[in-house]
Amino acid sequence: LMDIILGDDDEVEENYNVRKDRWQYQRVKWDRHLAEVIHANTFQEEYRMSHAAWENLRSILHKYLQRNENLCRDSEPVYIEIMMGLGMRYLSG
Repeated sequence: LMDIILGDDDEVEENYNVRKDRWQYQRVKWDRHLAEVIHANTFQEEYRMSHAAWENLRSILHKYLQRNENLCRDSEPVYIEIMMGLGMRYLSG
């Protein structure tokens, strides 16, 4: 009974060192998301600013948030719009 409860130490150590396959996440397609929120007229509600103000902010932040695509671990980088969207949604509560 104790062997069942405690298990075999060798088996636990063997499973501990096994690395799982990398999960393949699907990124949000910004153009599709933008079309949806503009169509539903919810852009300002979701991002707490007008789309024009968003574009202005994006043009200001672009040089600070630009990433080197060659250093990206995934097949496509996280785009500036996604970074901004996550930040704005997080900050808005």
